[in-house]
Amino acid sequence: RYLATAEDQGPALVWDALDLRIIFETPLAPLKPGQRRALAFSPDARYLATHGDAKEGSSMVTVWHLTTRQKKYSLKGPGGHVAAMSFSPDGRRLLAGGDDRALWLWDMITGEPATPLRAHSAEIYAVDFSPDGESFASASADRTAKLWAITTRQNPLTIPSAGVYCAALSADGAFLATGGTERAARVYDVRDGREVTVLLGHNYPISGLGFAPDGQSLVASGADCDSDGIAMFPEGQGFQARGEIKVWRIADSMETASAAAPLNCISNLAISPDGTTLATTGVTSKGEPGVTLWDLPTLQVRRTLPLTALPRPELRHLAFSGDGGRLVAIGKTSDSYLWDLEHGGEAIVCRHSSVVRSAAFSRDGNVLVTGARDGTLTLWNTQNGSTMRTLLAEAGQITAVAFCPDRRAIAGASHHPGSVILRDVETGQSRFSWQPAFQPLHTLAFTPDGRTLVCTGPHGSEILSATPVDPPYRR
Repeated sequence: RYLATAEDQGPALVWDALDLRIIFETPLAPLKPGQRRALAFSPDARYLATHGDAKEGSSMVTVWHLTTRQKKYSLKGPGGHVAAMSFSPDGRRLLAGGDDRALWLWDMITGEPATPLRAHSAEIYAVDFSPDGESFASASADRTAKLWAITTRQNPLTIPSAGVYCAALSADGAFLATGGTERAARVYDVRDGREVTVLLGHNYPISGLGFAPDGQSLVASGADCDSDGIAMFPEGQGFQARGEIKVWRIADSMETASAAAPLNCISNLAISPDGTTLATTGVTSKGEPGVTLWDLPTLQVRRTLPLTALPRPELRHLAFSGDGGRLVAIGKTSDSYLWDLEHGGEAIVCRHSSVVRSAAFSRDGNVLVTGARDGTLTLWNTQNGSTMRTLLAEAGQITAVAFCPDRRAIAGASHHPGSVILRDVETGQSRFSWQPAFQPLHTLAFTPDGRTLVCTGPHGSEILSATPVDPPYRR
């Protein structure tokens, strides 16, 4: 119904979304370098919250009644610039955070603030409520995200939001695992953001994660690699990268299997749908990029898949088809490599128009989608590697893709500008687009029912409804 905009040095404008008429305008104080505007509509679109009123001061939060064009409240409290605001789903509360490092929660019935919540050590740059209004989240420059219960507002769940290299969603969509520079894997309950366990004991940053199909175990790989899985070469020492794989039982946080991988930089992994095979990309014992297949749960090496393309690419992403019969790998080139694991042989090479950044199979394994640096999504026939169709996703490179389980839609995450878009496979039309608070995004995954999309990146995670009617749930 309405659209609100605000420039760094200009007023806040409210537009009629149907005919793009400006229906309301209010002056705002100029921003300082590095600051950004925060605007928030109430769920019923009756109220707009702004900050930085030109007359009342840069820290003042003002709530406007859009029908009467009059101020409902001038809310005091924040001791500095306000960078983020959000109304609760029922419109009874307004949440704000900024450079005073506190969260301010106002009652929209009385206009009175609650006691400020102080748990962050740096500026707060994002806030949001859960869809049921029972909890809210905050993200800060202190490299953490916090999840608060609306009733107690004490002892929030703290989620490290920096240095996350990889993430995985369990097959039933109930659990999310993250790993990165802290050399530990963290498992969260997707429903409420609760941290289920922290799996400690890795010797290297974690660069690959995967749940077993039954959700009871988690496989984690790590190596002397950067976030793209590229081996670190200490100056003057030659090739020194080493790696490891560990299998964890979630219920008791027990390590059940481990394999050291000398001279083997394991940059990514994938688990077959039946849970019996682990595939990893990285540098083989011969010092060449390749794909290795391991037995689960023993972690015994089965074989290395042939890769005859020259020069051999540095592979950085793997995915099994839904039936486990095919495997795709991509690297830092415009090619995708598709193996038929049942019949063997060399990989089919799918040549894209630009460098491929991501790939995913449809549930039946008959279609492969790839996302590229030029902003295109390409659908491939997995039987012969032929192109089925190409869709334009967004401006900017596609860093992650995912097929909706019903094969009717594709989700893609673009880097510049940072956004998630859902495209209809048949028509190519956009179903909806969302700009997450945490960017860039490296991983997208649908829950089995296709109603929820999990997005993760190095600075945090978001859990989105895959329909445009429900708001995102940030982690």
